[in-house]
Amino acid sequence: MIIRPLRADEADGCVALGGAQVHLSATQYAQEISAPGRHWLAAELDGHLVGFAGTWDAPDGCHLLAIAVDPVHRRHGIATALLDRLLDDAGARDAGPVTLEVRADSAAAIALYESRGFCEAGRRPHYYQDADAIIMSRPPAIAPGGR
Repeated sequence: MIIRPLRADEADGCVALGGAQVHLSATQYAQEISAPGRHWLAAELDGHLVGFAGTWDAPDGCHLLAIAVDPVHRRHGIATALLDRLLDDAGARDAGPVTLEVRADSAAAIALYESRGFCEAGRRPHYYQDADAIIMSRPPAIAPGGR
């Protein structure tokens, strides 16, 4: 697997992978990928986009915007690899604390974030159409390599 910068011309692939998780059109993805302060990565396997993730450097820190992995390739460490790289890159940029919102009913995602030092910082009731969100945060760098 190769982790590399995501390209705006891969926006259609993002729509396909993001599915119900991220509600953006291909045009919106292309704009997001190209926007200042955004940092997007692609996970490529055998020449195919199998995952992507992105952050936004906000004035008060770095915000994780999305992580999506092809359902066929889940549970193979792709999301972990993307998250680790995003955290390393944010640390290298001195982007500040990292925050995110995660579905309160997504035990696997919560476990991944907790394994990387994220802690619950609050909740957003009805953030998603059918679920609350847990706000999670972690310091900018909690160990060598950003993990």
